[in-house]
Order: sequence, then C-alpha cells, then structure tokens
Amino acid sequence: MRAVVTLFSIVAVLLLATVSVYPFGQREDPIRTAEELIEERRYNDAVEILQNVAREDPDLFDEAERLLRRIRQIRARYNELWQQLINTLRNEPDNIEAANALIEEMEALDDAPTEDALREFEHWRDIVRLRYNLNRFDEITLRALELMDAGEYAEAVQEYARGLGLFRPEFERIGYPEELVEEATAAQLELARVASESRTGFEAVEEEVARFIDRVSDREAELPDLQGLLDAFGAIADSEFRTAGLGGYFLELDTEIRGIRELNDPDPYLTFHRWFAYGRSATAGEEGMFAAVRQFVEERLDSVIESLDTRIDEEIAEAEALLEEEAFDEASAAYGEISDLLALATDTLAIQERREDARAQLASGVDRADFPDRDVDRTAFRVATDAAAAIASMAEERRDLPPLADADAGLGALESVWMSANERFDNASDALNRYEELFDRRADGGDRAERYFARFDPYVEALHGEIAARQVDAAYAYLSAGNREFESEYEAIERELARAELIGIEGVRYDSADQIPDEPEEPDDPDDLTYRYPDIAMERLEGVDARLSQLVEDVDALIASFADPDEPVRDSERARNEQLELESLAARLADLTTRYNTAMEEMVQRVADAQALRDEVRSLLAEAEDILDDDPEGADNLFSEAEDLLVDALDLQQHVEFRDEIDAQLADAGERIREALFEATVAEVRDLINEGRRLYRQDSFTRAEEALLDAQERWERVNDTENAEIRYWLRLTQSALNLQTDRELADTDPLYRPLGSYINLANRAFEQAEAERARGNEQEAEQLLARAEDNIQSVTVARPFNREARVLSLKIIELLNPDEFDDIFEQRLNQALDAVDEAPVESLNELYDLQEVNPDWPGLEEAIIDVEIAAGVREPPRDDTAVDESNELEQQARAAFDPDDENAIERAISLLEEAIELHPDNDDARSFLDEVRLAQGSTAAPTLSSSELQQFRRAENHFLDGQIGRALVIVEQLWQEEENRRYPPLANLRSRMVAQ
Repeated sequence: MRAVVTLFSIVAVLLLATVSVYPFGQREDPIRTAEELIEERRYNDAVEILQNVAREDPDLFDEAERLLRRIRQIRARYNELWQQLINTLRNEPDNIEAANALIEEMEALDDAPTEDALREFEHWRDIVRLRYNLNRFDEITLRALELMDAGEYAEAVQEYARGLGLFRPEFERIGYPEELVEEATAAQLELARVASESRTGFEAVEEEVARFIDRVSDREAELPDLQGLLDAFGAIADSEFRTAGLGGYFLELDTEIRGIRELNDPDPYLTFHRWFAYGRSATAGEEGMFAAVRQFVEERLDSVIESLDTRIDEEIAEAEALLEEEAFDEASAAYGEISDLLALATDTLAIQERREDARAQLASGVDRADFPDRDVDRTAFRVATDAAAAIASMAEERRDLPPLADADAGLGALESVWMSANERFDNASDALNRYEELFDRRADGGDRAERYFARFDPYVEALHGEIAARQVDAAYAYLSAGNREFESEYEAIERELARAELIGIEGVRYDSADQIPDEPEEPDDPDDLTYRYPDIAMERLEGVDARLSQLVEDVDALIASFADPDEPVRDSERARNEQLELESLAARLADLTTRYNTAMEEMVQRVADAQALRDEVRSLLAEAEDILDDDPEGADNLFSEAEDLLVDALDLQQHVEFRDEIDAQLADAGERIREALFEATVAEVRDLINEGRRLYRQDSFTRAEEALLDAQERWERVNDTENAEIRYWLRLTQSALNLQTDRELADTDPLYRPLGSYINLANRAFEQAEAERARGNEQEAEQLLARAEDNIQSVTVARPFNREARVLSLKIIELLNPDEFDDIFEQRLNQALDAVDEAPVESLNELYDLQEVNPDWPGLEEAIIDVEIAAGVREPPRDDTAVDESNELEQQARAAFDPDDENAIERAISLLEEAIELHPDNDDARSFLDEVRLAQGSTAAPTLSSSELQQFRRAENHFLDGQIGRALVIVEQLWQEEENRRYPPLANLRSRMVAQ
C-alpha cells in the first residue's frame, strides 16, 4: 500500500509541478520550442515553457493550451499505464513479463523522469524481480521434488544448484558490511562446489552399490568386502552433512543481517540459499540438496540391505528346499552361509553408524530427527545370525545320519536308519535349546527378526522331529521319488501319444507334413479343414512302446517292494498316500497302454485304408476313361464315386504327393467326362422337355412336373446357368398342379381324414335341408344349412380353395335364394373378373366354382380360359405376331452364331431363348438352340480341388445334421472363388441353405 501511495504522489507531482518562467529574451519561438521538447518527450520542460507563454503572452494562449492538452493526454496514458501496473501486480502477480513491459512503456513516455520517479521505477522492478525469483524458486523446487520422486537424486541436486545466485544483485546492492557479503559469497560458492562434487559421490555410491549387489546376487561368487562401500557412502555422507551445515550457516548469516535491515525481516538471498541447501522449515528436511542426498543415501543403503535380505531369503528358501529334499549336508552348509550373510548385513550398518557419528557435526537449526533408527535392524541381524548357526548345527546332525536305503536294500536298512536317528536326536536337542534361548532377544529385533524366525521356526521343529521319524521318511522319500520320476515319464509318454493322436486321428491345421511342429495345434476354427497324418504320427511314436513297457515294469517293481512294510511305514498316512498314488499310476498306465495300442491299431488301419482308397480312386478314374465314349453317364457316376472316395482317403490320411497327382487327374478327366455327358444331356433334356410339354397339354400335371424336374436336374449337372425352356414349362406345370392340389383334397394330405369328415357332414346336412325344405319345414332347413356352413368353414380355414366346400357353399346360397341367385351369380362372376389383375389365382378358383354350379352361363368358359392364361396355368393362344417375331429372332441367332466365338455363342443362345419364349412350338429354334449349346459346351466346373472337396464334404455333413450356419460359413468361403461357383453341387447346396 505504501508503494501505491508513493506512485500516486509521483504522478501528482509530475502533472501539477510548476517551474520558473521561460526567458522571453531569446529569439526562438516558444511554441516551436515546446513542440520540439514534446517530440523529444521532455514533457516537464515543455510544460514549463507553455505555462510561461500562457501567463506572459495572451496572443499565444490558444496555441499554448493546445500543446498543454496534448501533454495532458500523454500524461493520462502515463497514469493509465501506472494503474495497469498496479492492477497487474495486485491481480496477476505471476505475470512478470506484463509488469516489466508496463514499466518499460512508462519509462519510454518520459526521457527525463524525476528522481522520485526513478526510485519508484526501481522499487517496482524490485517487486517484479522478487516475484520472478519466487516463481523461479517454486519451479526449481517443484522440478527437484519431481526428480526425487522419480529417484533421480543427483539430477535433483543439480536442479537446486541452478537456483544459486537468486537475489544476488539485490543482496549486493543493499550495502551490507563487506565482511558479511564475502562470507555469504564464500558460502554460496561452497554450496555450488558441494553440488558439483556430489555428482561424483552419487556415481561412486551407485557403482559400489551395484558392485556389492551384483556380488551378493551372484550365488557362485564369494561374499563382497565392505570397504569400497563404506568409503563411497562416507564420501557422499560428507556432501550430505556439508550441505546441511551450509544451510545452517546461511541461517546464522541471516540472523546476523536482520539487525541491519530496516524492518528486521529476513534477507531473500540468504533465505533462498538456506532453502536450496536444506529446504524450508515447514518441510522438515524433505526439500533441498540435503534432502536429495539424504534420501539417496537412505534408499541406496536400503537397497544394499534389501539385496542382502533377498539373498538371505533365497538362501533360506534353498536351505528349506534342501531340508525338504533331505539334502542335509548341503542344508547345513546353506545355513552356515545364511549366518555369514546375516553377519555381513550387521556389518553394513556401519554405514549408518558413521552417519550417526557425523550427525553431531550438523549446524544449529538443522532438524536431526530425520535420520532413521536402525538399532532394531542391527538386533534383528545379530539374533538371526545366532539362530541360523543353531539351525546349521541341527542340520549337521541330520546330515550325519546314514544315507537313505534304496528299494533294493530292503526294510532291514530302514531299521538301522531309525536307530541312528535316535542317537542324533539327542545332539539336535542341544542345538534346539540354544535356539530357544534366542526367543527373549528376538522381540527386540522387530518385524525383521520375526520374519526370519517365522522362516526358521518350522524347520527347527521339523529337523528335530525328522530324526525321530527317520524310518517313515525313508519309506516316504523313496516312494515319493519313485512317484515323481514315474509320473514325469508317464506325462511325457502321454504328451507324445496325445500329439500323435492329434496328428494321426483328430487332425491338425497343417496342409503338409513338413509344416507340423514339435507341438502341433488344432485348427483355430472348428470348421477349418483338418489334415491327418497317421504315418507321421506312427514315426513320432517310435520307441514309445519300449518306454511304456519299461515304465510299467518299474512301477510294478516299486509296488511289490512295499507289499508288506513294517508298522511305522504301515501306519504312516504320507507313505500310504504315496502307495495309493503309485497304485493309481499303475492303473492309469494300464489305461495308457490300452490307449496306445488302440491308437496304433487305428493309425495302422488308417494308413492301410487310405492306401486302398487311393488305389480305388485311380482305378475308378481309369475305368471312367475306358467307358467314356460309350457310356458318359456311367463315366460320370464313376467320377463322382472317385471324388467321394478321394475325400474319404484324404480324411483318413493326408498325402501331399497323391493330392497333387489326383488334382491334376481330376481336372483333366472331369473336363472330358463333363463334355461327353453334356452332349448326351442336351439330347436327354430335349426329350424330357418335349415329354413335359406333352403331358402338360394333356393335363397330366404331376407326370409333367416329374419329367421337367428330371430335365432340370440333368441340366444342372452339367451347367451352372438356368435353362429358360425348363423354367417356362415348369412354371406353367407347377402353377396348374398347385391349383389342382389346392382345389382337391388328396388322400395323402395330412388333414384328409378330419377335413373329409367335415365335407361329408356338410353334404349330409345340405341334403337333409333340401328334403326339409321340400316338405315345407323352413326352420329345420335353415338350422341344417347353418350346420353345413359351420362344417364348410372348418374346411376352408385350413384349405381356402377346396372345391367341394366352395361349391357346396354356392349351392347353399342358391337353395336359400333361388329367385335372386342369378343376380348373385352374375355379381360374383363380375367381382372375380375385376380382381384378375390383383389376384388371378383367387379369381380362377371362383370361376371354377361358378362353372360347377352353372356350366352353361354365357361367356363363362371363355372367361376361364383368359384367367387361366393370366394365372399362368395355361399357355397363351397362338399369336401370329409373336410367331413372326420368334422366326425373326431365330434368323438373327443363325446370323450371329460363330462356333469359335464365345460371345457370339452366348448372343445366339440369348436370341434363341427369347424366340422360344415368344413361340414355344418353334421347333427350328429349339433344334438350333441345342446345336448352339453343343458348340458352347458345358458351363459347369467338373470338380473342385481335393482340399475344396474335403471342405465341401464338411459343409454337406453340417447341412444334413441341421447345422445350417456352420455349413453356410464353409460354403461362402468356397464361393469366394469364381471358378467354384460353376461347380453345380456347390451352387445347389448353397441355394438350398439360402432358401432355408
């Protein structure tokens, strides 16, 4: 606030100040002189001249006032900048760049400021620099803390060192006693030197710690000495405490300087350097170079102890394992090494002792509570050292027991082991007593000691108890070892057998034998093609039979050796469990032997069957070649059979050489068979189409459909394109047949019995109603007719176009409305004719019903013929125009036809199909169409590759099993190949699945 008041005072002085009168005796024009001063930004001099002009020369008053207004405008900008500066420092204290820019612009507005203004400018610059330095300190501290959090302690020290020198110019400018300035300068240089030298200290500690940890981690190396580690930690500790001491020294200098400062406040330069050295007081030593070095030392010392802890844990784990494995000689040595390691861990704490000795040298004011107390760790390591030595003694006693007797030694050897174990048990008890004496001291070792003893306790008890249970352990160890060894061999054999079964029986995803890895895998997708290699599988099983027989013999021998054990072993649950496991293994071995024999038999049979099928495939193809000229149909059947047997052969055994050979043979033979079959098929299809036409025109719709479907099937065997003639006649035939089927209730219809009963009941009720009506019993007749209508409705709900029901319904209407029936008849006739375009089949059924009731109705016969044509159940009548167009198209086809040009052939076929559709009895066009098709040849692919045939077979099987989705996935994969789309069986299967 004092600074702000001062600023406003200076502004007021600058704006209101008056100066001495301008000397008019000079010859210069005062107005021009004032303008020049304004241009030079010497506003005070210009104001002085202009004020004199305004007082002394009224003629120049207006000019002088104009220039004074200009100066006041500039002064207003000056005041505006000053206010912006005050607002910036008050509201945006961190915006240092903006504050400096405002000060510079204010200075630029006045090249001749007053002394007060100059002092105020400098005062504000001090405030800005203070803010800048505070920001700089915050940045450095934040970055250093981030580095320490990341474990980059050396870089954190260097980051703090970057701040050394903050507020140095201000410190020197204040005018402190020269001796104090020199002492502060020396302290700053010393702090910078410590920061610089600490990098070497960090590196030395890192190097020695790494060397120490490497040696500790190397189980084969001798334990490391401590001297290098102690020296390195001693050097870095020197940096640690010199830094802390310098922090205290800056505090002492600052305390001394406070008496000199006007407000008795701390000096920023000394305060900041104390903070860089030791951190702010509120952080309790968690900041500053001292904290970085201290944390580094603590972490590295922890890492050294942790490495020893880890090595000790590893050694304990190994010793535990050795005890569990009854390797007591090695276990005793291991616990001896554990004791040495624990002693070394105790010695490493000398590093901390040296730091504790140096702690007394810290300068006053430094918090000494930051150093961890490691006395508990010392106790833990020392008591654990004695404990490990006691365990080593017990392990030595166990080590001196006679070695375990093997199976061939018999049970007598186990008895001698037991006697020796009793003797050793007494000696082990002495070691146990020494161990138990440590219980009072272990509590002083804290969690670390408890952790070690938690590991030691079970094995102390176990060692003591094992000696008493030596005979049982001998039996258990032997059985357990046998189980482990036999189980391992069993698993190895089982894995090899499983791999062989996968390769030879279940199938793998590799399409050639040289791709099969040691560990084969099943296909990723269950619908992917699998390949079986029983011959390769049998090769991989070579020698397994002998191993399996040997394993069975070894297991049986071990079981026999424990057939009648002594009581200690007999009463041992562990030993009995091992025996049960061994017996279980024997049973599983029997199953594995059976499985092996079954697998070998199946793979041998697969190889033999596959070879037989391959021979048969070759034989069938050769036979097909022989009869091709005389019997294309028979050759095609043999070819299809060969395809099926080929898939069977490849499913049994993948044979790459045979597959490559047969693919080429299939493609060649299939093409020739397909062409020969095509020539015969064209003639057969023509005969069947003619037969279908004839039968259709005789109203033998069922037989006509059979002939045409036969033609369609034969055509699709050798073509992947539709036959337009077959489609035309089949559509007419099936439309007529469907109409016939809908109107007549066949005895093969599932609803024949119930619907037939309804029809009979309706007819009977109608006949009774006629009789009652003839007798004049109208009410009884109406009831009977209503009953007949109910039965008719039961029929038409299931079969809407049933002739008998619909005709009887018309007769009921006629019986009920004899006088109006002709009008009703005509109305229904007209309604049927009106609905022809939208529902031709329904209209035709209505006309048929009306015809049965009144066949002589004028125009009804002609109307039925027209509607039959519209409904697609009758051929259109001969149209001379269509005949002429058909003949013209035939001639165009003859002109376009070129047997050597595929495009010309397709053009001719298209023209001829159009001609036949216009005039189905154009025999010349039909004959020429057959000729052109013979020139074109079969458009169907004769076969697929062997692998694709296998996939196709899988799709067919899925389809037959009702797994339409899985089948469709395979078919769509095959359909991606353009050539495969020409394979009729694939196209047919795809159409059937899509239709579902």
